[in-house]
Amino acid sequence: MKIGIFGDSSAVWRPNQDWGWLSYCEQVNQHFTEDTINWYGANTGSLSRTIVNIKKHKHLDLYIIFHSKPDYIYSPGWRRDFPLEEIKLAVKDANALESFKEQLRRHSPFNYEHIKSELQFWLNTWHDEKLLQMSFVANLLLLNRLLQGKKVIHVPRSNVEKQIAQTGLHNEYLQELLKSAGTHPTYIPREQHDTVAQEMISMIEKIKSL
Repeated sequence: MKIGIFGDSSAVWRPNQDWGWLSYCEQVNQHFTEDTINWYGANTGSLSRTIVNIKKHKHLDLYIIFHSKPDYIYSPGWRRDFPLEEIKLAVKDANALESFKEQLRRHSPFNYEHIKSELQFWLNTWHDEKLLQMSFVANLLLLNRLLQGKKVIHVPRSNVEKQIAQTGLHNEYLQELLKSAGTHPTYIPREQHDTVAQEMISMIEKIKSL
């Protein structure tokens, strides 16, 4: 079975960093040795980025989607996405702009000079919160269409995804496990990694048995 995992930070491949134990990503991949599992997530990964990545991988047997917030902004030139509030702050404050640049550098070589102009462009585009919400809903409807007839597991972040993303199954418990750690997936404790891995393994096994 070919499995793709998409979405926000929870869907990023994270090997252990000399922790002495395995991350939930490693545990899941090692459990399904006869399957191919790829992690296509991005830090603060937006729904727009998820859709772009799914379009690149149209022939998977199972899609697992960790949903993200409506205000995560996607730019094709970036390896990760950012909340709209961080973009607003970077445009207003020089220190915040340098911090923004540094976050981009961590993920890819950063060599263009006009980042502030690009950020202003995104603010001009998404200046209206209602417009942002409407775009998010439209993308969820597009996601339904892209995944029609596919095996899908949604890990919803809010009731919006539960109501609109109707293709496949929903696993709210997995989102709760990640939220209860209260921190970035890299820094959650070992017990949390183990519990998340067990839940992911269980839900994949369920799909495989159908």
